[in-house]
This record gives sequence, C-alpha cells and structure tokens, in this order.
Amino acid sequence: MPIIALILTCQCNFFMNILSEFARGLWFIDPAFANQYFLMAHKIMSGDMMYQDSEINPLANIPSLNNTCSNGQNLVSAYDVFVEPELIKQSSLFLLNLSGAITKYDQFCGPSGTKTKSLWIKQADKHPNVFAHLIAVDSGGGSGYAANQFSETLKSLTKPVFCFVEGHAASAAYWIAANCQHIAAGSQMDAVGSIGSYITIADYSKWYLDQGIRLIEVYASQSTDKNRDYLEAIQGNLAKLQEVSDKYCEFILDTVKENRLDAAKHYQHWATGKMFFAPQAKEIGLIDTITPIDKYIESIFTIL
Repeated sequence: MPIIALILTCQCNFFMNILSEFARGLWFIDPAFANQYFLMAHKIMSGDMMYQDSEINPLANIPSLNNTCSNGQNLVSAYDVFVEPELIKQSSLFLLNLSGAITKYDQFCGPSGTKTKSLWIKQADKHPNVFAHLIAVDSGGGSGYAANQFSETLKSLTKPVFCFVEGHAASAAYWIAANCQHIAAGSQMDAVGSIGSYITIADYSKWYLDQGIRLIEVYASQSTDKNRDYLEAIQGNLAKLQEVSDKYCEFILDTVKENRLDAAKHYQHWATGKMFFAPQAKEIGLIDTITPIDKYIESIFTIL
C-alpha cells in the first residue's frame, strides 16, 4: 500500500473510532471538563482537526523510566515493558499515567485509550520483575464503556494496583481509581468525586441541512424499536434514556460501595455526584491518604 494511502487509512480509522465513541458512548465526565471534548467532536465533524501520523505509535511519547530513583526505588514505563524488558530490574514499580478524557481508543494529539493502556498494564503484570502497579490519575472522566473495560482489566491483574491523584479523579476516572487497592492524593487541593452519570445527546439534523445534506432514514418494517431511545429523546421524551443513565449510575455507585468499604458508610454524601477536595474525600473514605508522590512511591516499596 502506498505511504500516502496508509496515512489516510490510519487517519480515517482514527477519526471513525473517536467519532463512534463520542456518538454512541455513555460518558461519565464532570461538566467542567466536558465542554472541551464537545468542541473536539465538532472540529472532527467539520473537518477542522488535522491528523498527525506521529500518533500512530502510542509508545512514541512514552519515556523510559528504567532507572533507580534517588531513594533506591525502580520505576518502569510501558516503553520499558515493550521495548527493553530485559533491562527491567528486580522489584520494579510499573507507572501508568491516566490523564485527560478517558476513551477506549487512542486520542488525537492526546493520551492513549484504555484499550492500549490495558495492553500495557497486562504486559507489565506478566513481567517477573514488576511487583506492583501505580496509576497516576488527572482526569475529569470520560467514556463509561472505556472506564468499565479498564476496570475489568485491573480486576484481572495478579499484582497490587495503587492510585495517585494529581489533580482530579472525577466520574469515570474515579470509577477506575475505586478498582485500585489504595488511593492517595498529592495535595489538599486535589479533588475527587462527581460519581454518577448523565447523557448528552446531539441533534445534528440542522447542521447537516446547513451543509446542504438532507438525511432520509428508512427503517425496516420489523425494526419498530430500533434507535427508539434516541429518536424519542430528540422529540423531548427522555424517559428511556433516563433508564439507561440510571442503570449505569447504579452500577458505578455499587462498584464504589463494594471496593471502598469506608466510603460505603458515607454513601449519602458522595452518591449525588458532588466533588470533594482531598481532606473531605479522605474523611468520607473516597481516598486513603494525602502525600507527595515521592513519599507515596516510597511507602509502596515499604508496604510490599
């Protein structure tokens, strides 16, 4: 295949994956973070967002951490696990960043998706010299499907998983954090919460008309319920989509209660979707401690 065709194919696949996730996904994201991603979706739809083929390789921007810290701890990254696994020292901690909007697929000029991250952390889990994992989180949330998929990955790991919040762990990001054995925040101004769900739907019919496109949909006579939730919602009947949102919300709330026993005692405080700064989050069991990351890493090596 010619190089130009290959790049165009990668570009098409990338945008179709992201557009599909925006369009069909149920998003667990704090509203303060959501607007920038709706803008991203609009730019993709309008053709204003250009593709850079450097993003084809998710490992391209992952630095090697395969060294010994000043306090004697060994850290490794996805690059080390896949490119230089033979150099990984005994008793190494695998560090994985989870930042920005959480999506299943790799983002344009942004973080890798949970599909890629799952591959990375599973590979690290198999390495005999990796004894634990640390996920550094700074995210307002994202796709519910992506968060659920990555949470299932964490449950399948054989080695302990720790979480360090360095900014925000909201909505889907906290869903993932709650599947870790221990959660720390780096400062009193870090915030966690927004545990819940909501659905935003977009009616693009006018936008298509403005582009000179009139969409005509012909449903099979047997398909009386196909897309019914969406079609009713854009006509103002939100009941069916409300049921979907409630179902997902119930699932994430139950997950937090099951995994965070101290938080379960304070269910009425956080189950409404409120955000909390680190001190209050610790009081109600959403996090375990507040400490700088170097101290937290040191404690992981001490505990294990």
